[in-house]
Amino acid sequence: MFSTLALKSAKFLFSSVRKIAQFVICGDGNGRFMHNILIMEEKQSIVAAGAGASTKVVLPYEIPAPGSKNGRMTNLIRIENVRDVGEYISRIDEMIERKGEWLWH
Repeated sequence: MFSTLALKSAKFLFSSVRKIAQFVICGDGNGRFMHNILIMEEKQSIVAAGAGASTKVVLPYEIPAPGSKNGRMTNLIRIENVRDVGEYISRIDEMIERKGEWLWH
């Protein structure tokens, strides 16, 4: 049903999400607070899964913003999944590959 790449990528994605959740819950007593600050200040990447979810990748350097016509530079890449659940399921390989271009390639 799913390609080998999709299954390996999903395993990596959920492993990453679990590690983030452990930090948020366990942390150092202030884990939840620090995590929220890092996310809101766009200092930390966040991997999202599911229909309508939006992944945010914070790069350590600036690149030309994708789709920018005026050469604007950014270190923040947003990768959004389709909102419709049926569409998401039928295009799961594409959603994983788009994230993979920035996360593990």
